[in-house]
Amino acid sequence: MTTTERADAGTQRREIAVTIVDTDVHPLPVSVDVLKSYAPAEWVAKIWPTGNAVTPVPHFYDTPDSYKTMSLRLDAVPPGGGFAGSDPDFAAKQLLVDAGVSIASLEPMCDAQLPQAEQVLKSTYNDWLADVWLDKHNAHGRWRGSISVSAQTPELAGREIERWPAIPICARF
Repeated sequence: MTTTERADAGTQRREIAVTIVDTDVHPLPVSVDVLKSYAPAEWVAKIWPTGNAVTPVPHFYDTPDSYKTMSLRLDAVPPGGGFAGSDPDFAAKQLLVDAGVSIASLEPMCDAQLPQAEQVLKSTYNDWLADVWLDKHNAHGRWRGSISVSAQTPELAGREIERWPAIPICARF
């Protein structure tokens, strides 16, 4: 398998052999406010009633160091600040350059208690991921996206999948 990546800062692409695919990359928005800007206006107050009800840093599983690190790599905190996994360019340097990853499959992690709110939140993350990581910061063409859907609402999940036509940079649901 081969893919293309942008050579230096120019517009030329070159083919690279795909040797390492990282399927466990979890990008985060730099702030709740950035994420809110992608949400439907009528849902912002419902999902974030206190301003920060759903933070960019999820807590899905309890690893031994989760109290200190929220299960995030400490070395993934961008030099300019922000959450680990919130800077696409720094992540590209760490994963694609330093670690030699050929393709990185991005999977935002988000959750909400109410089924419809969860689907709206996942749709919001999909819009943010497509804009920030898969468009603005994917000149190298090596980020792949995941379409997030709620398992609680199969009909809404189906609509969300249909909302995204066949996009080569989306690798999984």
